[in-house]
Amino acid sequence: MEDLANQRLVYTTRYENFSPNTITYNYLLDAWSKSRSKNTTKKVETILKKMHKLHDEGKEVRPNRFSYTIVINALAKSKEKKAADRAEKILNKMIKLYGESHHDMKPSTVTFNAVIDAWARNGGMDAGKRAEAILNNFIELASKRYDFDMRPDSTTFNSAITAWARSGNRYAGERAEELITRMQYYEDVYPDVVTFNALISAYGNGRNESSISLAESVIDRMEELDEEDATYARGIVNVRPNRITYNSLIGVYGKSNVTGKAKKAEEIFHQLSSNQQREMRPNIITYSSLWKACAQTRNPKEKVEALSIAMKAFEHFKNSKDVAPNNVTYRVLIDTAFNLIKNKEEQYDFLDKVLIHCQKNGCLDKVIQNKVRKVLPVEYFMKIQRNNNN
Repeated sequence: MEDLANQRLVYTTRYENFSPNTITYNYLLDAWSKSRSKNTTKKVETILKKMHKLHDEGKEVRPNRFSYTIVINALAKSKEKKAADRAEKILNKMIKLYGESHHDMKPSTVTFNAVIDAWARNGGMDAGKRAEAILNNFIELASKRYDFDMRPDSTTFNSAITAWARSGNRYAGERAEELITRMQYYEDVYPDVVTFNALISAYGNGRNESSISLAESVIDRMEELDEEDATYARGIVNVRPNRITYNSLIGVYGKSNVTGKAKKAEEIFHQLSSNQQREMRPNIITYSSLWKACAQTRNPKEKVEALSIAMKAFEHFKNSKDVAPNNVTYRVLIDTAFNLIKNKEEQYDFLDKVLIHCQKNGCLDKVIQNKVRKVLPVEYFMKIQRNNNN
């Protein structure tokens, strides 16, 4: 699609005496932003610079807030390093131009949300601080301009809380709670299920008993709000715990240093597997999170029980018709075997079962093969290769 847009722009410029304007280039930016090219972000940034250059040359091409927002969205969705930094710099340029009375450069709530989301996706150590700083800048800008159309919404706060959750900062839970309190200063902005799911993960960064207890208590808060608060009880805002809520709690146990974390994770797993609602039953993230909790069990006295839990979950997983495995699933299982099984024969037996299932589902990639190559004999890999060729 982006190539067709480029070709059409060149053709009409050369042969139809057509002068492309801002709208034309915005269409081109939009086409590139939706492409799957590896160079998407560089391309949209280059087009934005070209628009400025053409404007300086006297052409009817001047980037507006839509141009900038398209570029910021492309950066936010990319997995490139420093994409969040680049998105923030573009936002700052928008704010500067808006301050210079370029009113068509007014950043919208969507624009700010995209940059905060970029930091949430970045997940670096500074992600929470940077995301909250942008939120504060947004609030300050809106209040100075007395612009009630430009204000944070639930997505703004949720993205900032998610950025704290993914930052790894041990105080992320406290910062997230502060943001939830600030949310409620705004009319029609309420914490929802996304907010509280992120809060659970944020508390998980603390890793200790106190933090885990706070993470567990979040589900009680959600259930209480769902039953007693009129806004939630009437279904205006959804705060009912979902599968992501429980997956997040299992993930929190996995990262923690608490005693019996594999057992705690298994209890949540059983809650989901016994649920009659299909959308609440374990998915691939549930299994992977449970196995991580088992694999990361460090107490020697608990490793036997953790291995038993992992193996039972694997049998459950093999018999499940609702779960589509992927490469990461099996990598986590292999790490579980390495961390919990020290006897080579037992390790071989378990890995053999995992690899057979892995190959059956078409997930046996080079990363997995390299993980187990040092443990399993050469003949085993020759057999795998023959099976793949057949």
